[in-house]
Amino acid sequence: MLAGGVILLILLLWWGINALVSSGDGPQQGPATNPFATAEQNRQENLQNEVDQPANAAAVDQPAEETSQSEIAVTEVKSEADASKQKTGSAESWKNMPGRGQEKEHLPEWGAGFSALSGPDAGKRISHLPVFKVVRGNAESDGVWGSLDSALNEVNSRGAVIRLYGPGPFLLNSHRLRDITQLIIMADSDQQPTIMMQAKNKDAKQSEVNLLSFSSGLLRFQGVHLLCDVSGLSGSGVCNVLNLDQSDLTFQDCSFTLAGTTDRVLRLVNSTGAPRTTTGRAAGESRIFLENSVIMGQNLEAVRVDQLYVDVLLSNCFLSSRGAPCLEFGSLDKAMSPGLVLQERKIPRTARIFSSTLLSDQTIFALTGPQEEKKSGKSDQEILASGETDLIVINSVLIGSRKNKQAAMLTLHDWPQDKLRNQSASRFDEINVKLENALLWGWPSYLRSTEQGDPQKVFQIDSHRTWQQSWGNHVAADMFQSELPAELEELLTPAFIKPLLDFSKQKNVYAVSADGVIAGCDPARLASLSESQQRRIKAVLEQPDIDQGIQSQFAKAKTETFDMSKGNLSEFLNSPAISGPTRVNLSGQGICYMTPVTLENKQIQLVFQNESAESPQVVELKLLPSSAKTRSKSGIEAFFSLKNSTLEVSGGAFRVSPERKGVVPRHFVSCQNSRLALDQCILAALLLNDNRFQSAISIEPGSSEKSNQILIDHSFLTVSGSILQSASTQLELEVRNSLLLSQQDIFALPAKPGDSAGIHVSLRQSTFAPQGSVFAISEETGNSSSAGQAAVQIIAEESLFLPAPSSSATRSDFSKTASLISASKSSTPRQGIEWWGNSNGYMVERFNVIDRAGGSSPGAEKEFSAEMASLFGEEADLHELSSRGGVIFQEQKLPPLVKLQPTHFQLLPTCKAATWSDMQQPLGADPVVLQKIIEGRQNQEKSGRIKRAF
Repeated sequence: MLAGGVILLILLLWWGINALVSSGDGPQQGPATNPFATAEQNRQENLQNEVDQPANAAAVDQPAEETSQSEIAVTEVKSEADASKQKTGSAESWKNMPGRGQEKEHLPEWGAGFSALSGPDAGKRISHLPVFKVVRGNAESDGVWGSLDSALNEVNSRGAVIRLYGPGPFLLNSHRLRDITQLIIMADSDQQPTIMMQAKNKDAKQSEVNLLSFSSGLLRFQGVHLLCDVSGLSGSGVCNVLNLDQSDLTFQDCSFTLAGTTDRVLRLVNSTGAPRTTTGRAAGESRIFLENSVIMGQNLEAVRVDQLYVDVLLSNCFLSSRGAPCLEFGSLDKAMSPGLVLQERKIPRTARIFSSTLLSDQTIFALTGPQEEKKSGKSDQEILASGETDLIVINSVLIGSRKNKQAAMLTLHDWPQDKLRNQSASRFDEINVKLENALLWGWPSYLRSTEQGDPQKVFQIDSHRTWQQSWGNHVAADMFQSELPAELEELLTPAFIKPLLDFSKQKNVYAVSADGVIAGCDPARLASLSESQQRRIKAVLEQPDIDQGIQSQFAKAKTETFDMSKGNLSEFLNSPAISGPTRVNLSGQGICYMTPVTLENKQIQLVFQNESAESPQVVELKLLPSSAKTRSKSGIEAFFSLKNSTLEVSGGAFRVSPERKGVVPRHFVSCQNSRLALDQCILAALLLNDNRFQSAISIEPGSSEKSNQILIDHSFLTVSGSILQSASTQLELEVRNSLLLSQQDIFALPAKPGDSAGIHVSLRQSTFAPQGSVFAISEETGNSSSAGQAAVQIIAEESLFLPAPSSSATRSDFSKTASLISASKSSTPRQGIEWWGNSNGYMVERFNVIDRAGGSSPGAEKEFSAEMASLFGEEADLHELSSRGGVIFQEQKLPPLVKLQPTHFQLLPTCKAATWSDMQQPLGADPVVLQKIIEGRQNQEKSGRIKRAF
């Protein structure tokens, strides 16, 4: 018994000592664990979280066994057996990552945490970081930003998760971020948003331009497309898209596409800086991880490293570069002071290429030799690169071009030639290349080396036999294929073509395969920006900012006041008191009258101020007795007639009444070469069985090519005619947060082919209810050389499209004749319309795509989606809601048409349309906000739906 007690006591002491050691060295797994950070860093960050968020302290202090983290524990190794077990455990922890064949034997221990951003437990792994939500174009509120730049400006040293909602594009200007522990930029849903980076010509004088600089932290991209336009950058030098200084990077499920050309050297990732001695890593290496990603561009280097210690891992990636190497490693000749690193690495730099396809017409790997000056008469062979570089290529395909006779799979710049030409076994001690189940296609040579100061002095390896003799390792001869299959030439343009990346039909693949593993990337798991998506991005970026243009006109406007109940507004607006940009505050209660207003070369802002919600102001048109004898027999043209003018109407409620014969105008506003903004406006112009009122807004053709600009914001317009009819082929129209109802077509537009679209339409968070069509396109003859060019470009986001109620004196039902587009029988809408939609809802039970003989009948979800795709392309209408029962209103039977209110369009909370938008909010206009405007209780600041949701 005594011996048993002593043994038990020894075991307890041993367990206690190990527990103390583990608490000091092991990682503190929990919500605040950084996959790249050390145990001490994670522990300090958790303590900081307890201070910042006391309520979450209990969750942070949970034991490791109760968390879902899969990070590898770093403990002291007592014996070789323990070391072997730890290495085995490291490989085992990568089972969730697609490691194939011999890849598992070469996996680094630091990679296990990288699957944290995907899967059901993703939220737990980043719960310690503040979340910034970015919705393009929305008003900013708590936790929600309207632009990616605004969100980045709020990130502090603690770090953040930036979630991007919708497809974008999200503009990203140049930023310099330092000392941020962890920054994650990721997609919120399966829609891969696009981040648009633009190099500005203002940086032309700089020899090195960095678009996004990140220092001393971890930068992560997850599920996004990066599109970089360098066409605006002139000058010579270098342009780094992601410039890392003593930092780590992960680039997962992403793509990078380069647009435009420049004379500069372009790099996606440029990693520099001294060893990271503050990380607690043995050698302070930086770590770069690219997974399931596509990187393409002319003269683009994917990764450049100019550091002593670095790990680069590519897994299931497609890299295609024309005119530049895929991966470049700078010289290792650095001045290393004592104590610079904690422990010397056996292999300073390692690049692992797993299950990937890399293409370049220059070289895949470029290594620069020592640049140290000769000392003490040392010979060339004695001046060597300090350390070693490991290149591990497994299950991958490296493709070159035989058209470039100087192309080589591995290129050594400024390398000592004497040692390379020496037949000793140590001549490649500084480079270790491991090839397993790899294919080398289309290379004139596999290794090419040049010497500093004498570029004509070249050493190269151009055959399998010489390669095998150089390293002394057995390599299958079938890996080396000097001829590239003809069908793969197109990939070098560069281009991402999924069918060409399936190498299962290539015989050489099976000749080198181990365990049936097919070399190369898996194209089914990769995605890149298509030409259609790039056209969408271009269309979105080219949208004019009408609101900003109008507001700039009235930035220094003078202010006048006018009482609608005591005078004639028309006479006042044309009086000498109105000169230059003028803001007119209008007062009055109840029904007020005005005579037709004609404005020419004027800039006027009308602001209706309702003093009492009990008696809101309503404006009707009325003729003065003195004008009754002189008025035209053809009738009244419009409430407002604009020519070369700017008019903004804010908070006005207008009504067209048929009670007095001859007072009904043909249009509410008539524009010619003008700007018009209707902000928080109401127009009631439903005249049953009366065709005198033709449209709310009429666009007249002008003598110049100046485009008319129309903005409708937070407005409720109900008309018996059209909302807008245009006789001009130059128009910019923007509708947002509005409800438009028409007994005919909502927008009647001409389609005249040209070199570019003359009519641009932007629809956002609005509801459209026609009895005819939303867009009625009339054909006009155009330039025959421009055949196929769209005349009307439409961008629609988070909007509702449904039929208007049928006109009836009793309770009414929805029409069954409404459609999205109407066109002639001899043409298709695709010839005149370019459509880009996102998260729109359609009442398909009673709503057609096209109103034309032979068109599809309503009520078929597959037919509606298929017809939209056939007309505008598969990627033209993203995340559309076109299912039966997707759009349901709370009130099934609507009141008579003339008594319709915005609240009658309130969505049933349980229908799909109520949570279909990017922010899981209702589609279409907000009926509650519009109802307040009718009642005279509108908010001048227009509280948006973002503020309602959060």
